[in-house]
Amino acid sequence: MSDAGTRKETQSVLEALRHAVTRHCHEVRQPLLGIKGYAELMADAPEDGALLREGARQINAQADRVARMLDELLALFLGTQVPRGTPASEASTPPAPPLERALGLYRRRLPERVTVELDVPAGLPDVAITSDHLEQIAVNLISNALDAVASVGGGRIELRARKSADGQAVRIECADDGPGVPAALRDALFAPYCTGKPPGRGTGLGLAISRELAQRAGGSLELDDEAARAWPRPVTTVFRLTLPTVR
Repeated sequence: MSDAGTRKETQSVLEALRHAVTRHCHEVRQPLLGIKGYAELMADAPEDGALLREGARQINAQADRVARMLDELLALFLGTQVPRGTPASEASTPPAPPLERALGLYRRRLPERVTVELDVPAGLPDVAITSDHLEQIAVNLISNALDAVASVGGGRIELRARKSADGQAVRIECADDGPGVPAALRDALFAPYCTGKPPGRGTGLGLAISRELAQRAGGSLELDDEAARAWPRPVTTVFRLTLPTVR
């Protein structure tokens, strides 16, 4: 191979490495923030037995999640199979538990004048995505919604799940009444490194990663203006995650 070809191949490998490291750093940050948040709450209220039990469960679950992410990163570099976890092609997950875990990371440490509601009816069918990946998507959507409503001094976030009319999919929607998505960002909203946050406040990877995970599961993730207009209460932004059910 010529020197030019070698340089091009090396550059390609370095670019893939940069993307992988940036992505995993972004995704590991969320469970670490959850662990830190619960540790602080537990230290401030050591007499609250219920909080200590909930915090211990959350810290254990999020530590396991970080370990699985690091396993995935290591497997990527070594070119091996991920050493543990369920292959995406064999995944079957009830929607409620990962959505509840995602919301649990924020529920006890919401900013003032911010409320979050979860509406997941009983009896929803399992969806074809791993539990970790569904939680990961939900965390990214909730985090973006929190940033949006906090930027205007507070607001409401609603996370709900519904079965599609034909029963072939479950739609999970995250709505907020923040300032809405700027027109300048809409066309590139799901592109890597697209962000409207101030420098140092975001990587612009959350939505890109979330859409990739949804598509890998045979689903989709979209900004849904029609759902926002039809929402029972006034909202400005709705992200719709659609996942196939397991048959």
